[in-house]
Amino acid sequence: MSGTEVGAFDATGYRQHVLSTLRGASKLDLSDPFFIVDLPVDVDDTELIRARITALVGFWNKERSPNYKALAAELAKHRADLEAVLLDPARRAECAAQVRAARATADADRYGALDSLAAKLVARYQGLPRSRLSSLARLAKTRGLGEAAFAAWADRQHVIEDGADAEPLAAGVRAQIRSDLDEFGRLTGDSSRSATLWTFLGIAPTTSAEEIAARHAELTSENERRQHDHLMTIVANLLTYTRQHLMTGDAARYAASLIEDAKDRLRDTVAEKVIVDGELNAADYEASVRKVIGFGFGLSSEQARLAVRRVATELGATLAVAPAVDYLICPNCREPQPASGQPACRYCGADVYLRCPACGQQAEAAAVACPHCGTSFRAIQAAVDQLAAAREQLAQGRPAAAQAALAPAVEAARNAPALAVEVAAVSDEVDRVIATAQSDWRSAERELAGQRLYAAVDRLSRIARVAADVAGPSGQSAPDQLAELAARKATVQADIATARKLPDAEKEAALGRILSVAADCGEAIDMLAALPLAPPSDLQAEVTADAVALRWEPSLSPGPVSYKITRVTTAQDGGQPERRVLGTTSAVEFNDAGAPGGAMIAHEVSAVSGRRTSAGATTRPALMPRDVTSLAARADASGITLTWVLPISHGNVVVEREVDPGAGLSLPLRRARADGQSWRDTSPATGVEFSYHVYAEYRDADGVMIRTPGATIRAKVAPRPKPVSELWATTSAGHTTIGWVRPASGEVRIYAADHALAAPDTEVDLAELAHRGRYVGAGQRRVVDENAGRRLVTYTSVTVDGGQAVAGPSVAHLPVAAPSNAAVTDSGSELLLTFTLPGGVTEAVVAGRRDAMPAGPADPAAQTWSVTNTRLEIDGGLHVPAPEDGLGWYFSIHSVLRDGSAKLAAPAGAQLKARDSTPVTASYTVRRAGVVRRSIVIEVTASDPMPDLVVRAKRGAVPSGAQDGAEVGRIPGGGRSARLELPAGALTLPAGLRVFPAASLPGREFTITDPPEATLLITS
Repeated sequence: MSGTEVGAFDATGYRQHVLSTLRGASKLDLSDPFFIVDLPVDVDDTELIRARITALVGFWNKERSPNYKALAAELAKHRADLEAVLLDPARRAECAAQVRAARATADADRYGALDSLAAKLVARYQGLPRSRLSSLARLAKTRGLGEAAFAAWADRQHVIEDGADAEPLAAGVRAQIRSDLDEFGRLTGDSSRSATLWTFLGIAPTTSAEEIAARHAELTSENERRQHDHLMTIVANLLTYTRQHLMTGDAARYAASLIEDAKDRLRDTVAEKVIVDGELNAADYEASVRKVIGFGFGLSSEQARLAVRRVATELGATLAVAPAVDYLICPNCREPQPASGQPACRYCGADVYLRCPACGQQAEAAAVACPHCGTSFRAIQAAVDQLAAAREQLAQGRPAAAQAALAPAVEAARNAPALAVEVAAVSDEVDRVIATAQSDWRSAERELAGQRLYAAVDRLSRIARVAADVAGPSGQSAPDQLAELAARKATVQADIATARKLPDAEKEAALGRILSVAADCGEAIDMLAALPLAPPSDLQAEVTADAVALRWEPSLSPGPVSYKITRVTTAQDGGQPERRVLGTTSAVEFNDAGAPGGAMIAHEVSAVSGRRTSAGATTRPALMPRDVTSLAARADASGITLTWVLPISHGNVVVEREVDPGAGLSLPLRRARADGQSWRDTSPATGVEFSYHVYAEYRDADGVMIRTPGATIRAKVAPRPKPVSELWATTSAGHTTIGWVRPASGEVRIYAADHALAAPDTEVDLAELAHRGRYVGAGQRRVVDENAGRRLVTYTSVTVDGGQAVAGPSVAHLPVAAPSNAAVTDSGSELLLTFTLPGGVTEAVVAGRRDAMPAGPADPAAQTWSVTNTRLEIDGGLHVPAPEDGLGWYFSIHSVLRDGSAKLAAPAGAQLKARDSTPVTASYTVRRAGVVRRSIVIEVTASDPMPDLVVRAKRGAVPSGAQDGAEVGRIPGGGRSARLELPAGALTLPAGLRVFPAASLPGREFTITDPPEATLLITS
């Protein structure tokens, strides 16, 4: 382990721990160098190892103890061997692996003997008796295990109190406990349970304190519910002893007291043997041991021998002991016998062993609890009996009683997996039967509410058969309810027999009364179906623009009657009419709101009762003059679309368009027929409002044209929206505001994305924009983006008007405030820029140009500097070398945010003009030169280097501007003076000359002054 902390070298501890072990070996073994240098196996600090070896060598050379002097000198000779292994990381790691394996093998050998003995003790006593721990500790020491190692091993074992070394309770206390236990056995007739306080609780002596407390609380609760009598008093006393000696006291003292109780009962028997024989021979010794086992105090064979030995010693007798024999007690006849492995009692044949249902290990059948896991056999047997009782109750159709019987078994069976499976299966079946019965009860109530008497009787018969003790919702008993309904059913059967003898007119009324009580009586239904049903009468129809209202007089037949309504539509070609059942109703009126416009329709109403249907009552065919509803108009760039709702089977829909009188435009009325439920006007004038009137035309049965009132709506095609001219975004106090110059009309909407969503002045689809980008908001001059985040965002503006959308400019924005308090100090040779970064921002990008303000942090024509707030504070600002050269300095300062390893600079920033440029001025002269070869000389002088110049000439006059006349020569720039000589023959005289800049001077204003006009005009 790197960096292992090892204390200072302890010479005394080294002698006791290392040298004493090495001295006991036959020869010096260097296979474990970590042990020799007294360091952990996983140490990997080379310098620490080197320091330890150096300290040890000094100790070995100085050691003068006669026990270790020779050994220390031998170790000192092997220093090089130890260093070769421990100071080489590769060899050290290889050696460490070997040492770990060797130590693990040695530990297994040392612990093997202990584990073997522990296994034998546990097999005999179901744990390690505390009295044997001292002997085991001595054995461990001979195997090379120290006290700490043995204590750690013992903590992992199950140690039991055998009372061998503990002080027993006072004789009076023991006598009182034994007396109450014996009285409890006499009152209950259960001698196995009255042996000890542990058997009284039904638990093993190895049971944990928590389980003892839980069992104590359970028995206390049971005893408090018991009728007050002598048994209740005895149980209360025993519970008090349990709390005093097993829960709050020392259980080992009570275990020792059981040995004393056995001694008290055995004393006279041993005394007789001693008086007669003068000793206790081997046969008498074993007989005495069996006698102690037979007392039923729950003592082990070893504890019984201890009791016999102590009695014989106290009586001064000599002992002759035979080989030790383990004994057990028969659960039936209670006779002790050798535990030789035979499965049955040698006296009565009963099983002397059983398999624990919780842990599966073998245990004595006479035990009240499993010595291995502590499971109470008495509780398990009670759970088995409760399970059998629950099954019996369920078989007898009493699931509620089965559920109550099963409840205690559920808790007890938790420690017995096999039994728990059976209990869970029965419990699930009980729950299913109860749930089914409760569902049947609810169904029976619904059937009774619906007068379905026969179905209710069948359902209650099932409940009474399989769940008779499951009460109904109101607490009613299934057998009682069934008896009541059976009586009602018998009455119905008698009424049916009487109705059979009646004439038809009276029979129908009688059957109606029967069905009002038992609507599901099949016999009554069949008899009624054979009788005719009276139809409805006086059927009337009222036709409106959107529905046909039907009314009629009810059927004269008694009993429940409903009415079937059928729409009959006349075929236009004279064919078979279309019949469509619209539904049934128990009322005497019905509205048909679904009849299509233009159809000739009639309605038929028939009475229905059970399986009977009467003849139908029919109305005369009538026209359905359905009118236009829900008229709407939607305008876009190319026209206006009208939509409406009008289901129509015959006839036409007419659209009339008329221009708004106030539009100042005269257009004729336009009329068109529409198909379906929409129509599009493809030729409306832009910006002109039109009135659209939509109506239907039908012909009635006589062929007369009928026109509906229709509906009217106004609409216009708006002009193409104009995009905004300017768009900007700013962030302040955590809010990003997007602003723009308001257009003449329409609404401006803003969408956000990581790029521009559309080119300016292009038409866009708003639905498609919402899918590609994030809708921010709409307004007249500005919106606020509440979800800008901290990433670069591009906002796209869209003007919406009259169903049209046109994109405007986009702006990229980093939602962070720009630096503030920007200032510059010009020393002539250097510019010092100072500014304040906004909260949460620690970096900035500064862009600088010499000719104009930078377009942004990524302006290709600009120089850029990255600076942090720490550097700004240390340097007092940003220092930019700037010697005087006549050019200006222009800066923009941009806040920067980090997105992982990427830096994002805000597109907009604080702008600062740091230095103005110095204008360049120039003047020139024009003169004639030469006598033989005549020429014209132009000489230019300037305050600073000048740009390229162009000379223009115009016949008869001086050029008025840079585009006037013709170019006759150029003067290269870059210097403060220049000269150009033109041959006089190159000009057609008279001619005027003038000098102009051929290009601008980057970053500086250039002005050239003309000489007097007279010198510019060349005449000869």
